[in-house]
Amino acid sequence: MIGRAFSMAAQRRMEQQVAAGLTRLKMRWWHFGKIHSWVSHDLADGQVGAVHASFMVGGQEIRFPRDPEAPPGQTINCDCTAIAHMDDWERVHPGDKPFSEPEILRNRVASGGRDWVFFCF
Repeated sequence: MIGRAFSMAAQRRMEQQVAAGLTRLKMRWWHFGKIHSWVSHDLADGQVGAVHASFMVGGQEIRFPRDPEAPPGQTINCDCTAIAHMDDWERVHPGDKPFSEPEILRNRVASGGRDWVFFCF
């Protein structure tokens, strides 16, 4: 519930900024957090679009993470967020992935069905 309220408020604030004249503002889908996440959300990570546009997630158009109008299968346990984006902003670590290779290998779905791999550090 709280995550949905946060997403709705963030979306509304970006819409207000565009209406106030910040027309170059866009939004970026950002997946972060859980290693055992929705694969469709992992694939949506990094999508950039207009504030009033929708993201393509799992073959469905979704306005923002946890959109109440989206199918429950795309919103339940979602830990993604839409962050503000401007094309001319410098990205400090543009090639960064949300997870390290060992973390990806621990996730059976994200690793393409490979057996679980555990690492000792």
